[in-house]
Amino acid sequence: MKFKLLLVATICVGAAFSEETVPADCPPDFVPLGAYLSWERPAACAKHFGIDPWDDVNRRLDALQAHHVNLLWVTNMSEANLPRLAIECEKRRMLLLPCIDSIEAKVEWRGDSNIHYYEDALPRVVKTAGNSKAIAGWVLSDEPQEKDFPRPEALRLRLRELDSNRFCTAVFMWPQAPLVPQLVKFPVVCVDLYLSFPKIHPALIGACLESHPIAAECWC
Repeated sequence: MKFKLLLVATICVGAAFSEETVPADCPPDFVPLGAYLSWERPAACAKHFGIDPWDDVNRRLDALQAHHVNLLWVTNMSEANLPRLAIECEKRRMLLLPCIDSIEAKVEWRGDSNIHYYEDALPRVVKTAGNSKAIAGWVLSDEPQEKDFPRPEALRLRLRELDSNRFCTAVFMWPQAPLVPQLVKFPVVCVDLYLSFPKIHPALIGACLESHPIAAECWC
């Protein structure tokens, strides 16, 4: 199995809030050794090997636990499957950061032409998560375009009200990194700095590090 490791550098940066600080305003208080999983992959692999999709998921989780991974970052996560995955992660003392498909912020029609969509979806997702100790926070978007930045910020503010004990984050493309702190106020930001990129200027990384805690995604 091949996983994307999340290599995290936590930088302490002061942040000013206009109201009382809640846990959702703060960076996480753990150091993650994480793996990335696209939720559609277990079903595809299970079909190939003729096994149940949850057997594939549990094999992956067991392999990660054996290598001391403490955080699973899941994209395209099915809302319906969230409770069971949270239970399986908690069994292995592993935290979960899901990017739920039904609240992915870069889907334009959800926020532009249907103003009630997120007002229905966000409370439903938070209710589905319940009091799970495994779900550490929410990934609100995976590589949104700059024009989409206001939407994840709006969702962060709403989730701050609905689920104040969990932080929000998103994955941004590395050329946009200097703009991110100006347009969104996530306590933690993830930037996709892949080792396969031919040229990444050190000044670009430095500009982002000066403004935010940062998690750099790398292939491994």
